[in-house]
Amino acid sequence: MKTKIKVWLFILAVGLLSQCKKEPLAKVTIPDDNFLNALIEQGVDSNGDGIITPFEAYKVTFLDVSGESISDLTGIEAFVNLDWLLCSNNQLTTLDVSNNYALDELDCSNNQLTTLDVSNNTALIKLEC
Repeated sequence: MKTKIKVWLFILAVGLLSQCKKEPLAKVTIPDDNFLNALIEQGVDSNGDGIITPFEAYKVTFLDVSGESISDLTGIEAFVNLDWLLCSNNQLTTLDVSNNYALDELDCSNNQLTTLDVSNNTALIKLEC
């Protein structure tokens, strides 16, 4: 009798657990494939799943995506501990690093920038644009 109860409890537990939905991992929205590929090539995607999570972005302090044909750095705002950003020789027209408070060096030279927002970057020591 105890065995039957254990079997039924096991079946019930499996049934209940199979109804649980896994929450998808949060991900950083990076619409520019060249930017995403550059991040993956540099090992930012530490678990190799092809997406950048907020935790993976949080760990990055130095980023060099120069010469990668990037036209949009949307997603850079998730890299909150970024000290250095090198993004020269791309096709950027706008760059907003106002949420990257730790940034102290930025090289965005040789782009087509018409808008650059560094309004909150009080730690910024070196700017090349």
